[in-house]
Amino acid sequence: MHEDVIPIEKQYEICQIARNMLIGEYEVGRVIARPFTGTSGNYTRTSRRKDFATMPPDNVLDAINKYGKEVLGIGKIYDIFAGKGITRSIKTANNTEGIEATISAIENDQAGLIFTNLVDFDMHFGHRRDVPGYARCLEAFDAKLA
Repeated sequence: MHEDVIPIEKQYEICQIARNMLIGEYEVGRVIARPFTGTSGNYTRTSRRKDFATMPPDNVLDAINKYGKEVLGIGKIYDIFAGKGITRSIKTANNTEGIEATISAIENDQAGLIFTNLVDFDMHFGHRRDVPGYARCLEAFDAKLA
């Protein structure tokens, strides 16, 4: 939804209503607010994306917690898992922030799992089937690795 047409708080309200409706037989894993700005033919997604996820079943994140280890979710991991099994979360707006947060966690001897979602791969290239852009993004990521 366009932020100039439907204010962000109203977008979240609409998504929460949909989330509440999509249960039982009609359940879906996530309802996603993906706000954007711009003009026709020149739209840009904003950083105010928000996921309204169902609570996932017990999984490896819970098992890691059970053994007293931390699960650090970087990027939109917290949203994807509705916070379940995540002990600490760092929101990021793009791959650069996600990579920097991950490297920082590694350097600080994170005890447990560092689970990072690098959103640019998906949002800017994967969904748009931009193979050359995806390749450049992958090369930029690779250049950051030690």
